Amino acid sequence: MMKVEVSKTFKQAKWCENLMRMYMKALRQNNGFSLVELVVAMTVLSILVAAFATFFGWNLTSVFEDGQKSKAIARAGDKLERMSSSMENYEESIPGLELYVENYENVFTYQNCDLNFYVKEVIEPDDLDYNVTVVAFYLDGERYVSFHKYIE
Repeated sequence: MMKVEVSKTFKQAKWCENLMRMYMKALRQNNGFSLVELVVAMTVLSILVAAFATFFGWNLTSVFEDGQKSKAIARAGDKLERMSSSMENYEESIPGLELYVENYENVFTYQNCDLNFYVKEVIEPDDLDYNVTVVAFYLDGERYVSFHKYIE
C-alpha cells in the first residue's frame, strides 16, 4: 500500500513541476499585446464610454426639462385657481410674470413672459360665464403647457 501512495505522490510532484516549467517559460517569453490589439481594445472602450456618456447626459437633460415642465404646470394651475375664485378685473396681470392676451391666436405665442392667459366671456340667458385659457411657457419659451377651463 505504501508503494501506491509514493507513486501517486511522485506523479503529483512531477505534474506540478511540469506546470511550473510551462509557467516559467510563458513568463520568459514576455510577448504582451500588439499595437493592433491595443488600438482595437481602445476603440471598443471609447465607443462604450461615448454611448454611456450620451445616455447619461440625455437622462440628466430630461430630468431638468421635466422639472421645468412641473413648475410651468404649477404656475398655470395657480392662475386658474385664482381666476376661479374671482373673475373681477381678470384683465389685470402681474407685469413680467403673466400677460393678459386679448386675441386667442396670440395666447400661444411667447412674449417674454412666463404665462399668457386669454378670457372669452360667454353670455348665457341669465348669467355671464367665462371660457379661460392659460398657457405657461418653460425652457425660455421653447415649450409650453396649456389649460382650458369653463368658469361659471
